[in-house]
Amino acid sequence: MITKEFYRTVDSELDAIIERLKATNAYLIKHKKNTHNQKSYAFMVWFLAFYKQVNGYLPYITDSDGDGSCDLMFPYRNDEGNIETYCIVQSKWKAESNCEKELEKNEVYKALARFEAILNSEKHDANAEVKARIEDFLTHTRQNKPVKFIFLTLCKKTDSVNDEIRDFENRHNKTYIEWLDIEQLKRDFIDKNYKKIEPENPCKIRINLDEEPITLKIARLGKNKKDVIHVEKPFESYVFLVRPKAIFELFDRYGFHLFFKNIRNPLIQSKINEIIEKTATENAPFFWYYNNGITAITNGMDSLGTNAEQIDVEGLQIINGARTFYAIFHAYKNESTIRRKRMNDNMLINFRLIRSVSADFNLNVTRFTNSQNPISGRDFYANDDIQISLQNAFFDTPIWYEKRDGEFRIEPENVKIIPNSLFGTAYCVFGLQDPISLGQNKDLLFLTKKDDINGLYEQVFYSNIKVEELLASYYMLDIAFSDTKGNFVTNERPRRDIYHIVAFSHTCLKNHFIRQFGDKTSVFRKIIELYEKGKTEILYKALEVSLSVWINYLESETVNGKLENLESLLISKQYFLNVLNEIDSFKFDLDNFTIFKNN
Repeated sequence: MITKEFYRTVDSELDAIIERLKATNAYLIKHKKNTHNQKSYAFMVWFLAFYKQVNGYLPYITDSDGDGSCDLMFPYRNDEGNIETYCIVQSKWKAESNCEKELEKNEVYKALARFEAILNSEKHDANAEVKARIEDFLTHTRQNKPVKFIFLTLCKKTDSVNDEIRDFENRHNKTYIEWLDIEQLKRDFIDKNYKKIEPENPCKIRINLDEEPITLKIARLGKNKKDVIHVEKPFESYVFLVRPKAIFELFDRYGFHLFFKNIRNPLIQSKINEIIEKTATENAPFFWYYNNGITAITNGMDSLGTNAEQIDVEGLQIINGARTFYAIFHAYKNESTIRRKRMNDNMLINFRLIRSVSADFNLNVTRFTNSQNPISGRDFYANDDIQISLQNAFFDTPIWYEKRDGEFRIEPENVKIIPNSLFGTAYCVFGLQDPISLGQNKDLLFLTKKDDINGLYEQVFYSNIKVEELLASYYMLDIAFSDTKGNFVTNERPRRDIYHIVAFSHTCLKNHFIRQFGDKTSVFRKIIELYEKGKTEILYKALEVSLSVWINYLESETVNGKLENLESLLISKQYFLNVLNEIDSFKFDLDNFTIFKNN
């Protein structure tokens, strides 16, 4: 979903909001001939609805004459009705022609100056409504509670003001500034509509759960019940019981941050979740018997006293039992007060808490505690920074990058979802020109050198890899496997040496493009340009030429009764490199399907 496509989606929703409210909303009636004002107001309503704040906070929109650069001001309340933060939103609706541009720096400077004046209790040149909101805001700050300023923009954020924003936050304790630019809105939109995961509410304070002090409430069964197990060596751990209310409070406070190191995030609306929820609500006393429980890691924890009913930990990550955790939260949240109490009184959940000693240890605990269910190797790296970065970057292309099995519940129109395993395979074969390694063991793609000496993960998914390298490699593999002429795919089965041919085609195309367009030509960008325009003739010719050269070399090696060597040639890295070096000495004119040696 490219940025402009997302903009048009939001814009159509703004039009629908205006149409729905235009007959009754005083602001829209007043500005019925001013498109900019109407769209700006509708954008605020959209924001509130999208992040599920519309019912309580619509009256807090202050986007009007004399609003003092504060378009929305409200106290954000959690599910239990307690005020967590006070939010002030500065909103900037932009026309489509500006949606891919950065917000002007002066706009940010003006907003920061206004925020500064509010925090310093300076006199406010604003209308009566805004002054009343500001007074509520200041009352909140006097109670030493956190506040949040949000830049909401239908254009891109301005990184050049990051120093000023950091300086602002440093001058004001418990004050946070967050961007909700068009790129962040797009990612949240995709999460909500296509992954079916509720995006994090921007009104909440972002938390680093590696360092956050957290109190876990423990269920005790009475004296001498031996309801806690303490393992001291080699790695300190506790096994104890918790109640559903403790699970609810943790998720209500920290949300999906609790699962960022879990290899499979909780499957929302899954059959498994439904079964867990049903057990929790209808057979609460039996839950402990039917469910394996939850495993978490922490960076540090207090010792647990004999009668202690809580334990303080430093950071918390659920590494096994994410489905159970989320299902309990969801079931508890939807129950009445009376049924919540009944559920809490009768239900126990097994909770295993392990002190973390290293990132490798965390990954291994995660791997082995989840081994009872089939898990693909790539799931273990779904939360790696490079995987997250690549997925976000691919949202600006016609192809979406799937980093976890089944994470997209719905595939949007005009978008193709491709797993990172296929991208990685394509890049290894075409980008790195290595058709041998993966042919021997496809699991190597998601194994590091620490896991296996032949692991390919760091080599394929290196920190500076570009989207165009992965995308062009996939396009070449797609052309080869979509063969209609029978050169590469016969009777719906690919040639066993198809990876070799795709690898050789990289050299052919690079040689051809440089001769045509100069030595600064990017073979990856050129492939993308031709493929997306439907002009794939040259790309297919490169595969055909590679096939003819490769067959010629194979025949020269296998004549005179040497056909038995064919298998060894296909898996011989040295033989492949010898042929590749030879091909690299050729010149290719793919337009005329000719090959000739360099002089």
